[in-house]
Amino acid sequence: MGGRAGGGASAGMGRGSRGGNSEALEKNLRLWEGAIRNRDNEAVVAFDKDGNIAYLNQGDESSSEVDYTKIKDKVVTHNHPKESDEGLYRIGKSFSSEDIQVAVGANVKEMRVVTPTYTFSLKRPKGGWKKTESQVAKAFSDIAINKIGKSDTKYWKSGKTQAEKEKRVERVYATHEHRIVKELAKQFKWTYTYHKN
Repeated sequence: MGGRAGGGASAGMGRGSRGGNSEALEKNLRLWEGAIRNRDNEAVVAFDKDGNIAYLNQGDESSSEVDYTKIKDKVVTHNHPKESDEGLYRIGKSFSSEDIQVAVGANVKEMRVVTPTYTFSLKRPKGGWKKTESQVAKAFSDIAINKIGKSDTKYWKSGKTQAEKEKRVERVYATHEHRIVKELAKQFKWTYTYHKN
């Protein structure tokens, strides 16, 4: 998901519903996430609490501009296209730093990302995100470089053969953002969930 555009800034629980969302919202999330999950270009859809579409934008292969004014307090979902049909690259990736910066900057209720095989979610805490976009960017980068990056390098270099090293690089590539976001959510005390579809 890209940054800011437009408007000067860019970028009740129903019975039987899950996640604190209304049944209509859950139904429309499932419908739209199914429709965008396997797309080759990124699409962003924001819903109000009743499940109505508040914002829809289709971007390119790697990003989509977002109007912050139209997604504030909304449940926002978007897709991350798969990198390849081969191996673990087909899984798709969790949130980018930019995705989380948009969530915080626009003050969304929930940010979601779907890939061909997974759904990831970050929910705004009751007291608010309590972080700035720059704090998110710095923390994400610090975790990526100083924690996850170092362990990734050690892991793939420890492969005994070239083929094993290549498999390990593939695994690192497929899980890198997910592990960063898990650590970021733990550090900021945010709720980060994910499930296989």
